[in-house]
Amino acid sequence: MNQLISFLSGQRDVGLLIGRIAGGLILLVAGYSKLFGAGFSGIISTFERMGIILPQVTGPFIALLEFFGGAAIIVGLLTRYLGVLFTIEFIVVLIFVKMGAQFNNLRIDVALVGFGVLWATQGGGRLALDRILKLER
Repeated sequence: MNQLISFLSGQRDVGLLIGRIAGGLILLVAGYSKLFGAGFSGIISTFERMGIILPQVTGPFIALLEFFGGAAIIVGLLTRYLGVLFTIEFIVVLIFVKMGAQFNNLRIDVALVGFGVLWATQGGGRLALDRILKLER
C-alpha cells in the first residue's frame, strides 16, 4: 500500500486532469441542457420560480458559465478564476436553492463546491492550457 501511495503522490497533474475532466463534464452537460434544452426563456422562468434575484441576468449568465466554463475547465483554461466562480455558484445553490434538501439531492452540488475549491487553490496543473500558454506558473 505504501508503494501505491508513493506512486500516486507523484501523479498530481494526472489527478488534476482527471478532476478537471470529471467536474468539467458535469458543468458542460448542465450548461448544455440549460442552453439547448430549456433555452434562455426556460432558465429565466426557472430562476424566477426559485426566487433568484435578477433572473433575466443570472439565468443566462449561469447557463453560459456552466457550458463555456465547463469546456474551459476540461482543457484547463482560466482554471483558478473559474474555480472561484463555480465555488460561489454552488455555495449559493446549496444555501438558497437546496437548503433543507436531503443529502441525496445535494451530492453533485457539494462535489462541485469541492471541485471549485480545488481548481481555485491548485489550478489546472501542468497538463492544462493555463500552464502551456504561460497564464499560470
